[in-house]
Amino acid sequence: MAKRGIKINRDLHEKKSIKEVYMKYILLLGIMSMNIFIIYSTFLNDVLNINVSNSYFIVMSIIASYSILYSLTKIIITKKLNKTYFVLLLVISIVMISYIATPFKLEEDVKNSTLFFWLWAVPGSICGIESRNFKKSTFTNFFRFIFFSFSISLVFLFIIPSIMGSTTTFISSGLLNYQNASYIAAFIFGIGLYFLSEKDLKFKYLYLILVIFMVSIIFIVQGRGGLILLLVYGMLAGIQLITNKKIKFVGKIKFIIFGLLLIFLAFIFFVNLKENRILSYFKDGEFQVGNTSGRDILYNNSMKLIKDKFLTGYGMFNYYHLLGGTPHNIFLEIFLIFGFVGLIIFIFIAMYYIYNFMKLYKKDSIDKLVIYIFAYPTVFLMFSGNFLIISELWFVIFYVISVTRERKNEC
Repeated sequence: MAKRGIKINRDLHEKKSIKEVYMKYILLLGIMSMNIFIIYSTFLNDVLNINVSNSYFIVMSIIASYSILYSLTKIIITKKLNKTYFVLLLVISIVMISYIATPFKLEEDVKNSTLFFWLWAVPGSICGIESRNFKKSTFTNFFRFIFFSFSISLVFLFIIPSIMGSTTTFISSGLLNYQNASYIAAFIFGIGLYFLSEKDLKFKYLYLILVIFMVSIIFIVQGRGGLILLLVYGMLAGIQLITNKKIKFVGKIKFIIFGLLLIFLAFIFFVNLKENRILSYFKDGEFQVGNTSGRDILYNNSMKLIKDKFLTGYGMFNYYHLLGGTPHNIFLEIFLIFGFVGLIIFIFIAMYYIYNFMKLYKKDSIDKLVIYIFAYPTVFLMFSGNFLIISELWFVIFYVISVTRERKNEC
């Protein structure tokens, strides 16, 4: 009877552990819920002829609600509150007070930014706080699934049609367009490089093939931001390869040559460089802002507005109607909101946490993967988007704040 009781308790414990793991996986959806829905819904629509695009807001709301309930339930059950949640409450308060105070709250851009902040930024922030104590295997298994599922979906959406001669370069299918397709492909390229940099990786050549496919997709859809993100990931992987003392010099050279050769072959098979808009950022060996889909005009208008309120800025939403939205550059956006003083404070805080994060970096944690994730919103926000609603950015911010505070207390 005693042995039977022990077995029952063990089985119950295992079932509870499995349930907790699945609950964590659902929570992790908040890191990139928008991109997850974009890829899966487009795959279902274009490949399987199943249209789920109308459920977009419902799915986003469910994931956001789950994230908030997860954190509240954990606090109530454990009777412990991570102090980083006070930082999140401060951020939420600033956003909501700004929304309530602005005379332009009925403007569509202002309402959408506030709504998407709750749907994407808040769940991403909660994931950042909670995932600091997740097992590395839980986190990496989630992104392994993302890597393979996204790769397969993108291959069906772009590689196969390209081979069959039916690809539309400037794709706009449902929620997927050439811009976010290129960024997502580059992001998956980076995640693939992360896994390839891990030791004891099984099916390494499968990862390598899919990584090369992602390069091809970036050139098929002609996404210029995706190319820049790809180059950033390449440099990041190259730095890690060069600084890894466990890999012999000859091995490093072979890996670099092999990687460049495969990328070159991807260009040959899938790209017509003479007709491809992807290189229009670069002309005569220089970066040309005028070739960035009208961003030169947007940047110039932003600078004119900044001059009028150089020190203090306009506030969170008070410049939208003057510019017609956000400036598509995170530094200009912060400058417009908080002014020069706010920008300097932002840079100081960012450098403080980056320095301490690297100082307290742990090789056996998810820190390296978080760095790879961070590259995506960093590059994206240099040319597109609104920092207020990018879930991947907020995930990294609150992960770094949380682990930095925790590890400094351990020292």
